[in-house]
Amino acid sequence: MASAFTEYFPVLLGGATVATLVCVLVGALWSYYREKEDECGDNANDNHNTNDNHNTNDNTNDNTNDNDNTNARYPPTPPDRHWLFGHIKSIDHKIFGLPDYISYDVIFFAWMSRLKSRVIMFEVPTIGRFIVVGDAALAKHVLQAKTKSKHHGENENGSDRNDDTDTDTDTDSNTNSNSNSNSNSTNNSNSNSTSTNNSNSNRNSNRNSSHNHSAFPKAPIYNSVFPLVGRKSILALEGNEWRSQRRIYNPGFSPDYLRSIVSVMAQKCDRLLAACQEEDVDRDLPTNMLARATNLTSDIIAQVAFGEDWGNYPGGGGVGANDNGNDNINDNGIDNGNNNNNNNSYNTNASCERESEIRKNGIQTLNTFRELALIIDQNRKHLMNGSCNLRRVYRSWRLSVALDRDMRHLVQRRLDSIRASEREHQHQQQQQQQQQNEQQQQNQHQTTNQPTNQKDILSLTLSGFLRRQQRSKNNYDGNDNPASSSSSSSSSLSLSPDDMENVTSQLKTFYFAGHDTTATTISWAYWLLVQHPEKMEKARREVRDRIGHEWADNVAKNGTNTRDGLTYEQLQRCHYLDGVARETLRLYPPAGSMRCATDPDSRFKNYKLGGSVLHLNLYAIQRDPDVWGPDANEFVPERFMGDQGRRLVASHSFLPFSRGPRDCIGKYFALLETKIALAVLVTRYDGVALEAENEVYTTRITSLPMNGCRVKLRPRVL
Repeated sequence: MASAFTEYFPVLLGGATVATLVCVLVGALWSYYREKEDECGDNANDNHNTNDNHNTNDNTNDNTNDNDNTNARYPPTPPDRHWLFGHIKSIDHKIFGLPDYISYDVIFFAWMSRLKSRVIMFEVPTIGRFIVVGDAALAKHVLQAKTKSKHHGENENGSDRNDDTDTDTDTDSNTNSNSNSNSNSTNNSNSNSTSTNNSNSNRNSNRNSSHNHSAFPKAPIYNSVFPLVGRKSILALEGNEWRSQRRIYNPGFSPDYLRSIVSVMAQKCDRLLAACQEEDVDRDLPTNMLARATNLTSDIIAQVAFGEDWGNYPGGGGVGANDNGNDNINDNGIDNGNNNNNNNSYNTNASCERESEIRKNGIQTLNTFRELALIIDQNRKHLMNGSCNLRRVYRSWRLSVALDRDMRHLVQRRLDSIRASEREHQHQQQQQQQQQNEQQQQNQHQTTNQPTNQKDILSLTLSGFLRRQQRSKNNYDGNDNPASSSSSSSSSLSLSPDDMENVTSQLKTFYFAGHDTTATTISWAYWLLVQHPEKMEKARREVRDRIGHEWADNVAKNGTNTRDGLTYEQLQRCHYLDGVARETLRLYPPAGSMRCATDPDSRFKNYKLGGSVLHLNLYAIQRDPDVWGPDANEFVPERFMGDQGRRLVASHSFLPFSRGPRDCIGKYFALLETKIALAVLVTRYDGVALEAENEVYTTRITSLPMNGCRVKLRPRVL
């Protein structure tokens, strides 16, 4: 063995030397090419510091292009660019004395201040030109610009005159106006208006997008999260594929659907309060708000999106498994409205075993999600540094395979449930037909309401597949009576491999995005409130006035909020809670957006953008003092109240959910969930932030508080 090693050692050494020389040569050529092409060295920085025109008016024409291309250049960069590693050493928190592990967005924001420019650029190995956007006007241009086309009344700069973003802006403004109405009737009317505007926005976006594609599509870096969200994720799809998936899942996030799940969210919040009390307060331990909020949002999204109660709390199910807080929720996420379950199938041994198995599988899926997210985050950071760990890549692949398998099993369980529900529906129809002469009025009422209670997002989607398959079969058979074949259609319902991949990708996306970012918002919001007692008290007064004294007293004394029936309309009247949620999203946006400037001639004003990856730095955009005032870094929920608040929400200076047709499909779901959680927390507990000065806004795949927003809770004394 030793002789063999001695024999081949010179060959190995020579190969390593040649590889090193090749890397050095390629790096030198790459650096030379960049210097010649970019014209953005130190001299360019000086010129840009004097020519940088920061546009703070979001209504400015963002398609302004100078006819003189000679003045266009790439944005300014940090001064010290390494010949091989580019600006990697410049993306270092130590340069500005920032805490360890702080988010890159904060470092980029610091560089913007130093370079006196709201748009800056870094050279990053494996990525190339990396332009960081802190300017709202450029962000608007990136989000709504279309590829050049002769269709649909497009102007010469390639921007659609009837752009989708303007339509969506009106919708969001309407929605915020709804939340600031002062009466029940007005609120109900505005809610219906919101639903109509959402539908109109969707139709307009589909019509406007039929001939145009985004000039700045999603960046390839999103490929790194494919193991977590799937290759067919709505996050990464473009064009007709994206529109098709958006259309399928829109009903699951409509205002009407949100009304139907408030009771589910409220009962899950009882679990949150019980966990805080039993695991933390009774043991005199600090509460990690991020961990508690993550358990809450995971529990909610599993019930609402998947129709299953995973009860993902510590201790092998812990509070979620043993507190009987879900007695009124069936396995489809629906409130049965009956506390007497003596005759319910949940009391049978078979049902208990099924629940236990579902909960066990759910917790396993949750753990897979979290481990996979950590590994993907590590891979992404190493990618930024130009390195790769093959062992981690292999581990992420194995976890992704396991996650896909779990999701396929989940879909199959819902298919089986739909088949059983349809069979029950057919049986009830037959019984109703037999009793029609004796109980005509009652039977008529029953037949006009579908007996199936499949209301989770997955079941709504699968029911859509069922209807489409049924229509196709009826058209093929020439059958004019769909009801006569519904039973056979439900029994033969199946998904093609492509449909299954689409469904599982969206389920993974909804679960990851639906629990991760909302949990972060809830954590930051409560942590900020406990540090501002006057704002905490203002939120409590609103909860008592808008939701009701009886509800508030019950939560404060007993730690339960379901007895008095929390409603969607009551929450819509909580304007200050809405302001708290939006102000938290402004200060600590949970996610950004990365786009590609695929057109080599792409530019905005005097900035070249072509051939670059553009990162919309929401942390910088949403803390711009020229837009948000001298208190831009302060927690001021009142800024989102009234007409001023509506204008800010409608602007491109506030982008936590993005804007336009590609905005977050679950934004109203997230805001509703945040308001319910904050309502119960501020009513039940007083709190003190622990080591608040050491809390760090950090980034994994999304942004979150590194130390979990730790607080010391104590029940309120009324």
